[in-house]
Amino acid sequence: MRKSFTFQRGFTIIELLAVITIIALLATLATPGFQNMMERSYSLKCGSNLRQIGIAVNSYVSEHDNCYPLIETNPTNPVYSPDDHAQGMLDTLQPYGVTLDVLTCPKDKAGVNHVAKLKTSYEWRPILDGETQNAPKVYWRATPAQVSATRIRIVTDFERYHFGRMNALYGDGHVTQVMK
Repeated sequence: MRKSFTFQRGFTIIELLAVITIIALLATLATPGFQNMMERSYSLKCGSNLRQIGIAVNSYVSEHDNCYPLIETNPTNPVYSPDDHAQGMLDTLQPYGVTLDVLTCPKDKAGVNHVAKLKTSYEWRPILDGETQNAPKVYWRATPAQVSATRIRIVTDFERYHFGRMNALYGDGHVTQVMK
């Protein structure tokens, strides 16, 4: 009885190099798309964070005679006197579900990192501090004007992180991207 040996043909070095080249080419083509996808996911995360902040602000407003909170934007350089009892965004909105994670934008942590300095990636705009939600007054050259809360930005990103734009939360709770 005779045994026959069969040789199996393997890949040649040329075939392996061709496969590696094709994979490298596909990876190169996919990289910009992946970066755009990551940028978009960061923008969506920040928009979601701002929506949660908006819900917390509206909860605060409903429990405090329909008035917006006094929030100290930079504790190291306070705007309000100690008698006003203004606190940072985290301390003010924490009872309404805001956590440090909600106040953190992933792009900020990877860049300037405002969270480390101010405990937030978002800038509170004090234009509505202490004003009523239904009829806020904005002061233009010392003259008060009544403006709809839907037109006033109360919280924004510190930087233009998202495709040269920044997310903004308005007084009525809606979030959109703006140039500045």
